[in-house]
Amino acid sequence: MKIKFNIYNVLILLLVAVFLFSGFMLVKTIIIGKKEQADFEQIATLVKPADPTPEKTGPERDISAVLAQNPDTIGWIYIKDTVIDYPVMHTPLEPQKYLRLSFGGQKSSAGTPFMDYRCNLDSNHILIYAHNMKNGTMFNQLRWYRSLEYLRNNPIIEFHTQNKTTKYSVFAVATLKGDDPWYLNTNLETPQEYQKQIEYIKSKALFETGVTPQYPAKILTLSTCVNGNDDSERYIVVAAEVN
Repeated sequence: MKIKFNIYNVLILLLVAVFLFSGFMLVKTIIIGKKEQADFEQIATLVKPADPTPEKTGPERDISAVLAQNPDTIGWIYIKDTVIDYPVMHTPLEPQKYLRLSFGGQKSSAGTPFMDYRCNLDSNHILIYAHNMKNGTMFNQLRWYRSLEYLRNNPIIEFHTQNKTTKYSVFAVATLKGDDPWYLNTNLETPQEYQKQIEYIKSKALFETGVTPQYPAKILTLSTCVNGNDDSERYIVVAAEVN
């Protein structure tokens, strides 16, 4: 009986230890997540909308101060009334450099949104990746576009670069495998290839939006994992340049 009692006590202590450790790790994760998001919000204060006078030309959001802090910055992604208000990085020689790296270069579970290494600002299909963070940051809120009503009320995605602001209107929302051929088409060179790919992604879409982009309107794809770190299945929001 004494031996059984001792084993029982040990098991209880182990369970308590596991519970406390799990609680500690959860709190730590929450604190780190809040700190990382706060850092991005601080960076966002550097992105000042341009003077809206008729004489003023150029991007609606000036990213020059952010670019000066980190030359890997290629642009800024913004969706109104969401937390998606982030710098976009581009490192063609190190494609996933910012997968687990903060804007400032520190290790980060959230990473920083980044452009596909095969793309550039002249590409007519730009792909941008970011994590689906459980705390609601990065591209987690893209899931809101699974509602057609939400899409119709919030269709615009803004992509700001050093010399230009481009607005895109969402026309397709889909769930794809990580190796889907959609990710291979970063330059739709001909009207025929363009239309073929548009028809393809619309066939994969969760619902019909009634919008079909026309060549040569640029295409923007925002991509994130469906389930945390598992990138075998991805959730995408696809938008077309607004003239």
